[in-house]
Amino acid sequence: MLIDKIDTGEIIFGNLKISYEKNNRKYIKELKEIIFSKKYDDKLFPILNKNLYSILLRKLDKNKNQHYLLKNIKILELKIISRTGYICKKHYENNTRRKY
Repeated sequence: MLIDKIDTGEIIFGNLKISYEKNNRKYIKELKEIIFSKKYDDKLFPILNKNLYSILLRKLDKNKNQHYLLKNIKILELKIISRTGYICKKHYENNTRRKY
């Protein structure tokens, strides 16, 4: 469990175990061999924000258009296979200027 070992903006390749709630039922799903990055403006990191991590959340549910119904999304386990680099901060800030 190396959740705290990831720097902001770092891109990793690894396996994620995520817990979430949908329709008052709890689910745990494991995503294998996925590219994942910790966003620069995320302050609650093990808890995932729906607006920042919407691309990742679409992979959790079979119906990709209902990812907004997920609640209490949290990373339980993270196994890093490799660290691939960092997101360019200037490019990231220019693309995320919109308000959530």
